[in-house]
Order: sequence, then structure tokens, then C-alpha cells
Amino acid sequence: MVSDACGVAKDLFEDNWTASNTDGKTPTFSKVYDKKEISLATRDYVLTYNTDLSAKFNGIGSSNFMKNFIVTIDIRTAYHPDKDNTLSTLSTVTGHQHMLKMSEEVERIIKLKKADPGSPFEIIRPHGTQLDLSDKRKGIFRFVYEVELIETNT
Repeated sequence: MVSDACGVAKDLFEDNWTASNTDGKTPTFSKVYDKKEISLATRDYVLTYNTDLSAKFNGIGSSNFMKNFIVTIDIRTAYHPDKDNTLSTLSTVTGHQHMLKMSEEVERIIKLKKADPGSPFEIIRPHGTQLDLSDKRKGIFRFVYEVELIETNT
């Protein structure tokens, strides 16, 4: 069986997202290589992509592998409340605050599903890089968050 860490991460966030935690908006979830281009003018995005994979034997004398997949969660928004006609009432939340709420929702889901992120993975946990790559001048708010998905006995 082929392990699709990127797809499992996408499905995990898509299936467990609570829009009320992110100003009533649910982003579009996708593997980055499934999208030719994105338009932040109308939607928020949570994109996933594989960053690294390390495999090693699962203990001395074992012929099974333990695989650690590193997946990057790329949160992107151009949220601007006075330009968003999907909101029922005008919000005072800034684009940067909205992006931070989205990153907190990602963390909430990781905590919720840390021991059962989706088959065939047993564990999901934060890993390494967590960067705010926002560009206020362009009105684009972006947060990159790495997670590690662990699969044993392959």
C-alpha cells in the first residue's frame, strides 16, 4: 500500500475543520500539486505538500520500516472583511488575525487527532518549521506549518 501522507493530512483538516473558529469561513483544502493556480480574492486555502521522508528499521533485528513523513501545511488568505460579501455582518478582524485563527484551527485538529490522524499513520505531531510569511503590502497572509506523520511496521 502506498502511503499518501499529503492526502491524509488534507483529509484530516478537511474532515475536522470548524468554520466558527475561523470567522465563519471554511477554506478550500487541496494538495498543492492538484492546483494549477489559486485565487485568494474569493477563498482561503489550506494546501498540503510533502517536504521530507525518512525511513529506518523498526528496531534491531526487525525487517519492518518506520517511516516519518514531513508534510507542510500552507495556510493562505487575503481576508479583508469589508471586501468579503460572504460575511453576514461586517467583521473587525484583520487579515493577519484571521490567518492566525486558521493556524490555531490547524493546531486544534492536530491535538484532537494526534494518535489517530488517518490510516496508515499512527501519529501526527508538529515538526520543525512554523513560519509567518505574510506580506501586508500585498494583502496576502500566509502561515507555513510542518507536521510529522509516523507510520510503523511497513
